[in-house]
Amino acid sequence: ACALSYTPAVSGLFATGSTDKTLRLWDLRSSTPMAPILSHDVNAGAIFTAKFCPEAPYLIAVGGSNGEAIIWDVRFAPAVEASFGSTHEVLKAPAVTNAVAAAEGDGK
Repeated sequence: ACALSYTPAVSGLFATGSTDKTLRLWDLRSSTPMAPILSHDVNAGAIFTAKFCPEAPYLIAVGGSNGEAIIWDVRFAPAVEASFGSTHEVLKAPAVTNAVAAAEGDGK
């Protein structure tokens, strides 16, 4: 993995991104922690950085080789809801309109 991020708001959830262009979400509480709960091509190219937003911990910013920043809302990923439940306070939080998630990296 080239990128790693966790959100303390959702215990056990973290994300990795790699040069295979895939963002993966993991649940460390799972009985099979070596298998991601979700693998997703976020159309960022090879992923060099990923970061959960501190003010909106359900948003993750991803930066990759295509030069664009992608913001992804993990609340709408069925695997996240299945693993953490739709009643988790972070996953049922309203959208934040003034939060920005940022990630950095030069891919080297």
